[in-house]
Amino acid sequence: MKEYNKCYFKDLERFVEKEDFTKFDNKILLITGASGLIGSYFIDALLFDKTLNVKIYAVVRNLKKAKERFNIYENDNRLEFIEQDISKTFTVKIRFDYIFHLASYSDAHNYARYPVETMTINFCGLLNLLEYAKKTNNVKVFFASSSEVYGTSGEPMIEENVGEVNPVDVRSCYNEAKRASETLCISFLHEYNVKVFIGRFCRIYGPTMKIEDSKALSQFLMSAVKNEDISLKSSGEQRYSYLYVSDAVSGMLKIMFEGVAGEAYNISEDEDILSLKEIATFVAKQGKVNIKFVNTTKEEKIGYSRAKNAVLISDKLRKLGWTSNVGLKDGIKRTIEILRCKIID
Repeated sequence: MKEYNKCYFKDLERFVEKEDFTKFDNKILLITGASGLIGSYFIDALLFDKTLNVKIYAVVRNLKKAKERFNIYENDNRLEFIEQDISKTFTVKIRFDYIFHLASYSDAHNYARYPVETMTINFCGLLNLLEYAKKTNNVKVFFASSSEVYGTSGEPMIEENVGEVNPVDVRSCYNEAKRASETLCISFLHEYNVKVFIGRFCRIYGPTMKIEDSKALSQFLMSAVKNEDISLKSSGEQRYSYLYVSDAVSGMLKIMFEGVAGEAYNISEDEDILSLKEIATFVAKQGKVNIKFVNTTKEEKIGYSRAKNAVLISDKLRKLGWTSNVGLKDGIKRTIEILRCKIID
């Protein structure tokens, strides 16, 4: 699939017109998880304006794949890659102004296959970055947390809810990694005055998702793009909050620039709350395909979220002045259109 096409550029243009990136002019950024859904869109948005004098160091685990993903910047010296596992010792001596820790496994298959790595990429990776920040004045750190910190409590998912997670469930590798990492953020702020900002993302989707992404909505979208029937592996009654990737980036930046260090903010769209079956039905209609019910594998069951009503409330973020711009149905239409352009172009 071709990452860059007219449909994707149009989407980036709409986003960049509404977002103020001048705060990054003459700044140096470190972004982990650079090839991921949020990280790649963030980098593309930053580099869309050719006049923005920003320097981005993208941490990637596979340099060859990263260069293929960001191939249009081969001659753009604003982007450089750092090839390393961020959970290992971080020895880079560059002075950064902003650090965005976006690296993490974030889908059911990888939770089941790599629970240890899921935890270490989050926690150990963050520890390495915070240790760096401790030695560097004025650097700001953003940590990408998740609605999964609330676990299965069933309570309204507002920031004051401390959540409920079973620590002896393998699936908790992701939840507990995010929870422990948030505590690590607060600890570095308290002990060393490191300025850390926490955003709890709901389920993010968009055209920068990876083909192999095993999240339910990602699978629905890829099936629609390929004109294949959508596989629904449950009754589909689960309700989650979803957010288009450009709105996820804008929420992250609102927290970094206007939020309070050491506080957590939910990042979600509150208006469009659909069950998994309802979303599958809408995607199937857009893709002109059918829905089929299939059984889950043992591995899939291990990786599936235990939450059944994970609706994130973003009032705290909205009080900072943030608003989402892409509703769920519009976002799904955009994603299908852009992914189809990737195949055709």
